[in-house]
Amino acid sequence: MNSRMLAIGALVLLIVVGALGAVVFNKKMNLPTERHVPLELTDIPAESRVQFVQQWAILSDREDVLKTVIQKANLVEEFGVADEQAAMVELRERTRVELADDGLTLRTYANGIRKELELLNQVCGLLFHATRLKYLELRGEISGAPGQ
Repeated sequence: MNSRMLAIGALVLLIVVGALGAVVFNKKMNLPTERHVPLELTDIPAESRVQFVQQWAILSDREDVLKTVIQKANLVEEFGVADEQAAMVELRERTRVELADDGLTLRTYANGIRKELELLNQVCGLLFHATRLKYLELRGEISGAPGQ
């Protein structure tokens, strides 16, 4: 009888520890986080960097740029929203462009929760890339043709 009680006690302890571990893991995975893609602005004069970052932020908020990100990352499904317009609202709430405290680095941010880390990395990279292409297109350095 003693070994049975010990086995039952060990099993109960194992279940309790497992349940506590699951609670801690789920809590940790739901913590807020953000990812960013940096771009050093060494080629831009210091007095022009703030304006450059503001212009980059405007470009990154353009509907055509956001639609590219939404379609490539399948954000309607990933965000669990009804349509592309709702995904655009969500994407705008989750992203931003800022000049880092060092005054030398532009950062394109995406925020969410830790269990979305892979999605945040993808969104951040896609937004940066789509904004870069739009910037180059508007400067006349590339054409606006698809696949560029």
